[in-house]
Amino acid sequence: MVSASSESALAFESVSKQLEETDALVMQIKAAMEEQNEGSKQITEALHNMNDSTVEVRNASSEMEDGNRMILQEVQQLQNASMSMAQSMDEMSIGARKINETGSALSGIAGKMSESISGIGEQIDQFRV
Repeated sequence: MVSASSESALAFESVSKQLEETDALVMQIKAAMEEQNEGSKQITEALHNMNDSTVEVRNASSEMEDGNRMILQEVQQLQNASMSMAQSMDEMSIGARKINETGSALSGIAGKMSESISGIGEQIDQFRV
């Protein structure tokens, strides 16, 4: 009975640790999603700025050189935002894989806990009068 209780305590510790790891992964995913959201805002802003720059170029040929410079800057921002989104997606993919692995580990631990609880129950049943 003491052994089964010890096994249960170890299993609970393991579950607790896995839950902490899962929480950390969820926080990483949240941060990645916030970065992705910020990247989306930057892309939208960059697209609006590019549109404004294009209108200026069409309306005034003397401003064409300035408009071209603005477009190049906005394209750079768009590339940076796209790279940031790609990195965020990679981080989210890694986090999702880790969550799946943690879920599998928790499932195994739950099975062990169930076996331990059954074993404790059987040992307790032996003491019935």
